[in-house]
Amino acid sequence: MAIYLIVFAISIFLISLSEYIKKKIVNKKVEKLIYIFTVGVALCIPSVLAGMRDYSIGTDVLTYGNIWFYNAVGSDFKVYTNWATSSSIGYLYAVINYIVAHFTINPHYFYFIYNFIENIIIFIAIYKNRDVVNVPLAMMAYYLLFYNLFLNILRQGMALSLILLGFSLLREKRYVSFLIIVYIAILFHNTAGIAVIFLLLYIFLKKNITLQSNLETIKVVKKQDIINLQLFFERIIIIFLIIIIVILFEDIIRYLGSLGLVGDRYLMYINTEGVSGGFYQHLLGFCMPTLILFCINRSNLKFNIDYNFLLFVIITSTCFSFLMNKYTFLSRITLYFDIFFIISLPYILKNGNVRFSYKGINLNKYLAAIYLLIYWVIIYGYFNSGNTVPYIFMRS
Repeated sequence: MAIYLIVFAISIFLISLSEYIKKKIVNKKVEKLIYIFTVGVALCIPSVLAGMRDYSIGTDVLTYGNIWFYNAVGSDFKVYTNWATSSSIGYLYAVINYIVAHFTINPHYFYFIYNFIENIIIFIAIYKNRDVVNVPLAMMAYYLLFYNLFLNILRQGMALSLILLGFSLLREKRYVSFLIIVYIAILFHNTAGIAVIFLLLYIFLKKNITLQSNLETIKVVKKQDIINLQLFFERIIIIFLIIIIVILFEDIIRYLGSLGLVGDRYLMYINTEGVSGGFYQHLLGFCMPTLILFCINRSNLKFNIDYNFLLFVIITSTCFSFLMNKYTFLSRITLYFDIFFIISLPYILKNGNVRFSYKGINLNKYLAAIYLLIYWVIIYGYFNSGNTVPYIFMRS
């Protein structure tokens, strides 16, 4: 267990150091080179840990990870990718396998490179939102909430990373680019298509909040109250629509399966238990603490589009918590909402008006770090969610 925490600590320290260096060095070219090098090392260290793990660490490793890597060795590219796609193995996942297998027959190199790519995407996703989040704290959230999980969900882990990257595109109103990111994510895992909901939600909220903000200038109180009530019910309806759509996802997958448009792997997902953990872990560990923080910090952020989007995502994820006992396949879909917790927690601590302090020192990020550490120790250490603890070094 300690090896994970040591690696996380070293990586977060280097990222914090890079942020400090960035502020101190005047020469921009030198600052940029040092920053990239320091961050690169910080992201590489956890990737080494992922690459050097025994094949028993990570359920997908023996399920399809090693198999499709060895299938790539010596194969024709077109034959291999067609074979992988017809077997419900993501096209781009197969492409990365093929490229790495062209240089080595050792799968450990593949797991190293694959995790390194994930780490880079996650970091870029966080860095592009650095105006609203603390970068080291957000990376800590990734390591302590998702790193171990990503060892178990190879293809979907990459898809989740890409969807998180898409958040900055929504903020920049680059909606077509967001759809392109979703399409790329689908080429790793078909379930990523559900992320189109985030685009529709963001556009709806933007118009909704703009209208609500404009109401502040309306002098007729009754009219303002009526429209405010209407906007409130519209948001409630949107949440219910999202939940209904996701619940119907099971029937949609079955129907597409009957038409031969999706493979047996996706039918397996809706007939077996998920990998993200149980009801109490998700509700009490993931949702409630962050939801409470968002609620008590609402006063100064109620007209902020990012705040409202992240709040909607958290509320929806919380609702899914209550449904996962009945609809176990939701654990796979809920991950696309959960991945935004990497942004949500640092966001509310940086932008909210509630500050926990001692002798003038802001304790928010330190309390968040303690919470994340306790979460990891309980969920991954004590309960061994995903069977990634204890860490076992490679034996072959």
